[in-house]
Amino acid sequence: MPDVPPNYRSDFASESPAAAQELEMLKDDIRKAASTTDPKKFAVLDNYHCSWKGVVDNKPVVGDLEMFGDFILEKLWVFMQEEVSAQNLMFLCRSY
Repeated sequence: MPDVPPNYRSDFASESPAAAQELEMLKDDIRKAASTTDPKKFAVLDNYHCSWKGVVDNKPVVGDLEMFGDFILEKLWVFMQEEVSAQNLMFLCRSY
């Protein structure tokens, strides 16, 4: 968070040391679960890039989340391909 101005850093940080510790424990649990599961069904993206973009409507904003977005889109697409039959997928695509 070095590029986030000091007066906005708290918006991106844990509320307390206890909350930070709980978050780290949750992340560790997720990483452990991912390491023992099929990567197509359960994947983790750690340390993706983002950057400070300023303030919009009095809210701090980050951007450059393309890597994160691509990861999510790929995982959703794989899930849909596996869980939805080709016929139903074609119907869903035509609906939009």
